[in-house]
Amino acid sequence: MMKFNADIDGIYNVMSLDEKIASMIVVRACYTEAVRTDRVQNFFEDGKGVSVGKVILNSNVRDLNKTLEQLNKLRTKSKFMPFFYIDGEQGLVQSLSFATPFPCQMALGATFDTDLVYRSSYAIAKECRALGFSIISQPVLDINTNPDNPIINTRAFGDNPDFVIKMSRAAIQGFQDGGVATTGKHYPGHGDTAVDSHMAMPRVDKNRETLMEMELKPYKELCPELWGIMSAHILYPALQAEGEEDCPATLSRAIIYDLPRKEFGFTGLMISDSLTMKGIKDAYGIEKAAIGAILAGHDMILQDYNSDPDITFHCVKEAVLNGTIPMEQVEESVKRIIRFRFLTGGYDNRKVLEYDEVSKVVHCKEHVELAKQIAHKAITRVEMTAMPLKKGKKTLVIATVSEQDGKYIEDYGLSDASGQGIFYRAVQSNTDADFATMLEFPTPADIEKLCDKVKGYENVILGSFMTVRAYAGKSSGRLSDEQVELISRLQKESQNFILLIFGGPYMLSSLDVQKDCLIAYGTNQDAIHSAVDAMFGKFEPTGKLPVNVPGRYAFGHSV
Repeated sequence: MMKFNADIDGIYNVMSLDEKIASMIVVRACYTEAVRTDRVQNFFEDGKGVSVGKVILNSNVRDLNKTLEQLNKLRTKSKFMPFFYIDGEQGLVQSLSFATPFPCQMALGATFDTDLVYRSSYAIAKECRALGFSIISQPVLDINTNPDNPIINTRAFGDNPDFVIKMSRAAIQGFQDGGVATTGKHYPGHGDTAVDSHMAMPRVDKNRETLMEMELKPYKELCPELWGIMSAHILYPALQAEGEEDCPATLSRAIIYDLPRKEFGFTGLMISDSLTMKGIKDAYGIEKAAIGAILAGHDMILQDYNSDPDITFHCVKEAVLNGTIPMEQVEESVKRIIRFRFLTGGYDNRKVLEYDEVSKVVHCKEHVELAKQIAHKAITRVEMTAMPLKKGKKTLVIATVSEQDGKYIEDYGLSDASGQGIFYRAVQSNTDADFATMLEFPTPADIEKLCDKVKGYENVILGSFMTVRAYAGKSSGRLSDEQVELISRLQKESQNFILLIFGGPYMLSSLDVQKDCLIAYGTNQDAIHSAVDAMFGKFEPTGKLPVNVPGRYAFGHSV
């Protein structure tokens, strides 16, 4: 861990109790129906805005200038410079649309290139720092061993613990060299779950020995290097202490404090996942979850952003005043927070964020080209018969769409800004092509209509946009039975059938792919263009599967 000189005790001693407690609560500077922006602003003006979470602004505040105006306002609202925190698995673009869109972790895994992992992490860190963010919810340390995982999937580097450790170490180094604190997640592990913890409480019933060699191995290996860990709302009976039965990891002292700090040598910040998630909120409510998470050993908690932050603040303060939360624990956590605030830029950097300076870093040419290089190198060819395709052949492009998107396209036409629109235009730039859609749940009539349509084409290119989505349940990242039937039929009915997967590879476990197939691991413009370019032979794909696809393909497969 980095050494430095800082008057941690001096800072702590001049902080009021309110400021100490506020530094442990990450609020979300955003607008929702439940919490208007003025409530968050009031929280700052009351001197409690010390830690700020993901900055999500109104839809009309999506350009850099207006974002800087909002960030600069937040930076001046409290006595101490706010500790800005952001969720950035693919860069800041998930919250701030003008930032560089980087590929997901599984795309990076498919490159098998730790240098690219380091460089992308370093680039994201630089964009974070340019906008004043000091801590990022990255990297995902989950081992995605469950192909039916509805929420991790392509967010993980892979399904092999040693591979994940290797790639994660490069990511951690890149982020921290860029001056941003990392929070490896989702501790103790979310890779072998079949439930989305945004919706319900997953449960992992493995024994302790198995967990140590799989889910916990990245933490055991990387804890001395990590500046932070984010916990998950998951039941782990084998790791709980006596009296903690049916207690999620978030609220377990044995899991949150004893295991990482006493066994793994962790000295960084322990941060909870969002207490808005139904898995924790429905079971415990706002106040009980917040107090329980701190008692378990979290230094910082991600406040329920659908409620007034004062609710969380006052319940935690009352718990400190009445002795439920020991003042000694508050002191330990706050001093640890102060330490990492110094490591990531200190307290006194009130410099106004200027457009000219920020725009030199955020979405700069170097970062844009790096993102394209990663997307290019990630493309994985799992089957090949007709590729590369030749121009001039009668071609039909089919894209999967939700029912809502399908109705929009039917009424208003295909948007060039949508993934499906980018896909179609990319193919059209290579050869003339017609366009059709395939619904997530096609009816028998839909299936017959599309199968009849493809008979007049030499090339049929299907782009699957079935991606991992929070709150989507079992449909997240998976093909419906109806889609499986339709794709199987299309393979038989088409002269040349090419499947492009703009998501995870696991959907192949339900398909018998007999013709051409490429995996792009994402739906952004770089992934789509790279897949189409590879299909037309503009480069030779070098990506390899970073996971096993049960019954189909092994780790490392490519053709």
